[in-house]
Amino acid sequence: MISLAGSKPIFILLLFSALSCSIAQSYEITVYGFPCASVQMEIPSDDSIRFSVSTAGIIHYIWPVQNSYASSFDPESFGLRSYFKSVDQKSFKHKLRGKYNLETGHLEYGSRKLKYPNNVQSLFTMLVRIQKESAHELDTRWFKADHEGQKFDIRLLWADTVRVKLQGSDILCD
Repeated sequence: MISLAGSKPIFILLLFSALSCSIAQSYEITVYGFPCASVQMEIPSDDSIRFSVSTAGIIHYIWPVQNSYASSFDPESFGLRSYFKSVDQKSFKHKLRGKYNLETGHLEYGSRKLKYPNNVQSLFTMLVRIQKESAHELDTRWFKADHEGQKFDIRLLWADTVRVKLQGSDILCD
């Protein structure tokens, strides 16, 4: 579980996942067997992640969504280095870019500058981090984080570790 706490809590995010150490993951979201959305997560290198969501089936005709996100980060500290978001939801379209300035210690979204340590995390860098580090290394630690200019803290609490055998694969579920 991830709890977000700070001066302005944004939301509480529960990650339920069977994240393997693969480079790409794809999920199809259905409701009563009807396709609703497709979610892809790709880690193309040791220092970046891409995440996309698009609607499918009848939902796409009612409310088409094509959102994509990309982050680059320091491969050792997972500190955010750049962030890009593109949202295309029917009549709402939005793009946002952020870049961490190592010289000033600011995360810059256009003219908006926020002071952070150089290891500031994001939800996307944490997705990579939980795949690359053990539960023992992450359990109960607090991390400074940013999501589109909102400051918060992330804390990971591991409840259990189970291995599931599925179609010849041994999947670690944390």
